[in-house]
Amino acid sequence: MACFLLNCPGLSEGVGVLPDGPLTASVGGSVMFRTNLNPTETPFFAVSWNYENKPIITSTNVFNTTVPEYENRITLFRSTGSLELRNLGLNDNGEYDVIIQPADDFQKIGTTRLVVYEPVSNVMLSVNQTDLMEFTTSAIIRCSSSGSSVSVVWMNGSSAVQTSSRVQITDGNFTLTINNVTRYDSGPFRCYVVNLVSNGTTLTYTFVLLVSPDGPDNMALMVNGQSGTSFSSSPPAQLQWTFGGNPLNTTGRMFEVFNFQVQQSGSYSCVAFNNQTNMYSSITRYITISSEFYVYGWLLILNTARLKQSRLLDLTKQTGRSLLLDNYGMGDYLSAGNKLFKGTRGSFGLPLAPPSVCLVEPKAKLISSLP
Repeated sequence: MACFLLNCPGLSEGVGVLPDGPLTASVGGSVMFRTNLNPTETPFFAVSWNYENKPIITSTNVFNTTVPEYENRITLFRSTGSLELRNLGLNDNGEYDVIIQPADDFQKIGTTRLVVYEPVSNVMLSVNQTDLMEFTTSAIIRCSSSGSSVSVVWMNGSSAVQTSSRVQITDGNFTLTINNVTRYDSGPFRCYVVNLVSNGTTLTYTFVLLVSPDGPDNMALMVNGQSGTSFSSSPPAQLQWTFGGNPLNTTGRMFEVFNFQVQQSGSYSCVAFNNQTNMYSSITRYITISSEFYVYGWLLILNTARLKQSRLLDLTKQTGRSLLLDNYGMGDYLSAGNKLFKGTRGSFGLPLAPPSVCLVEPKAKLISSLP
């Protein structure tokens, strides 16, 4: 009996009486220190629990003694020696041990450790500025939260942010910095905060990126006298066309000229301007307009509705700006072996330039050039 609260020589320490630690729990929650002992027919003579070598409760067949600070916070299960501890606080972190004295066996001892975490809460984002100029400014996003022993993961959309020469994650992973932002750095960004007992995430944040006019790689000149350009800009760029450096009364991405005149040959430019970044981009092409088209060769006309019918058209007698094909069929019209456009049944205007041998190519089957 006298050996109950002592580690008497020759008595078993009951290895495995408590699970390997640490046990984890959250502030305000509860934890069960569960022994691996089965209930016995004869109740244990005594059970004693201690925290950091200080008593919590001692229970025998004769009396129960609970330290005042644990009143209403614990439940002892005498049949197994297990202990439930409730209303946890950060000051409950530490080592717990139990000493169990069976009525007819050696004393059993177990030790484990408890780690109490403050749950993750109040996860928020803050930014240095909302509007960013491409290639000029840097984005700084800060994450803040409550909680103990937390880890932070940054997300851009559904992918984790990867660090690089431009992208740094610092301040214990709570700060994300993107230097010289590009149009692909707008987000949406969020931070995910986690510890062993809980997690939390912020609302997503998307930057407004001011993108200067970009491109285009080319200016498309169509056969009907249209020129077209395409620029990438945020907010959308304002477009202005010029001829010989002089503004034209056209501001859209398409510029049309009808009834070309020789004096309209010259430099055509499209200028894109972003009024928030105060930057611009432009493209210029020189277009030559000749006074007359000269036509050489023959044109083979096949009626695709009735393939047996065909005829030759002598182009040497045709001069002017275009050749009108009226109800001759459908096919691919070629000029000097280069496809111009897909033909359709009905009237058609076909620009011709010297030297020009034009063929009709029904059903994508090439017909050889005529002498």
